[in-house]
Amino acid sequence: MHIDYSITTIQQKMNVQSVLDFLSQPHSLRILDKCPQLALKSRNQTIFINIIGARRMSTLNKSYRKKDTSTDVLSFELYENGVMGELYICPDDIEKNARMLKHSFENELLEITIHGMLHLSGYDHSEEMFSWQKRLTDLILKEYENTRRAR
Repeated sequence: MHIDYSITTIQQKMNVQSVLDFLSQPHSLRILDKCPQLALKSRNQTIFINIIGARRMSTLNKSYRKKDTSTDVLSFELYENGVMGELYICPDDIEKNARMLKHSFENELLEITIHGMLHLSGYDHSEEMFSWQKRLTDLILKEYENTRRAR
């Protein structure tokens, strides 16, 4: 798996970039490969992550899900030309969710990014999906926090 991303909003830009850079590293990708379905589906594939503002997210959510509101993540499977799919992530919604859940922004961003990746690999909301989501998030978050402490 390869992760590529673009950031078109200034909301939490430095934190977003830090988390996505970390998630793109080989040690993080090896953790993600612990989920057999994600490892199989993402082999030699690129996931594009688009970090966008709430207004653009609302437009996408209305167009594709008929919901006239912003949301934290939208996932679009492609499986064409080495591209597994695209994630659209809204830091505004991530920040709101983090406050509500009493998580750090970084924790919530990691969790929702992994959530989107699991959707791209074919998971629908299920106990199995949420179990993998929690396990992978906890493992990567632990590594992320250890790396930040070591600086």
